[in-house]
Amino acid sequence: MSRQLMGRLRNRAALMDKTRSVAWDLDAPMASFTFDDFPADALEVGGRILKEEANACGTYYVSGCFMGKTIDGIKFYEEGHLKDAAAQGHEIGCHAFQHEKLGQQGPRFARQTCEDNAAFVRDILGSGVKMTSFAYPYGDTSLTVKSALSKKFEYCRGVRQELNTGKVDRGQISVISLEIRHAAYVDIKRTVADAVANKSWIVFLTHDIRENPSPYGSTPAMLENAVKAVTEAGIQILPLRDAAIRGFKKPQLAVSSPGLWVPGSATAYS
Repeated sequence: MSRQLMGRLRNRAALMDKTRSVAWDLDAPMASFTFDDFPADALEVGGRILKEEANACGTYYVSGCFMGKTIDGIKFYEEGHLKDAAAQGHEIGCHAFQHEKLGQQGPRFARQTCEDNAAFVRDILGSGVKMTSFAYPYGDTSLTVKSALSKKFEYCRGVRQELNTGKVDRGQISVISLEIRHAAYVDIKRTVADAVANKSWIVFLTHDIRENPSPYGSTPAMLENAVKAVTEAGIQILPLRDAAIRGFKKPQLAVSSPGLWVPGSATAYS
């Protein structure tokens, strides 16, 4: 069996595991904008667009290994970008220190690289910053990695493309891609309309924000159009962590049950 096929089967199995699904309990739709890997222009341009168009904050998923580097023409964040993002109210989320396929590497590696990333962020931002949400590098996971990281983070975001409606898997939150490689078949207006009709949570995903983006990034106009579509529909924009705190239904009774998730039960990395 090829490694590629094994990876697909591994990720399919993780997606089918819904033991961490929690009822989404809002009477209105919600939106979050997430930026993976933290290219510098995701804050310099993307952060500015969020502030100017909606007075909103996003979520920046940080991998310590990228700081100060330029790879394939993409300039990644410097220490100052990380400090500015936190100071401006954006969420700093974990993307593992080593940007590798965690499902392929296994749970022990996954836990260690997240601990390394926590130490890296703590050294720059101080012990007061808690990373409570996580995004799988490349969207890659497995049953055992998903289980391990769902115990360490309140919310784990994947890359499956769909609205988060009804019961939402907090161990693999779904996304709507703003990446230019998907632009031909992602209808933002229709997506927003569906979110309004179904009171869904839209979690947008992209990377770099520039006029000539990588296949995984967006132009400024693409991001502006998405932000405007959301705000014109009256949808509030919050960082992923804040939206999740507000939207996930809380248990009415403190009952001990294998299928019951109690907010705050995971160990936040700091």
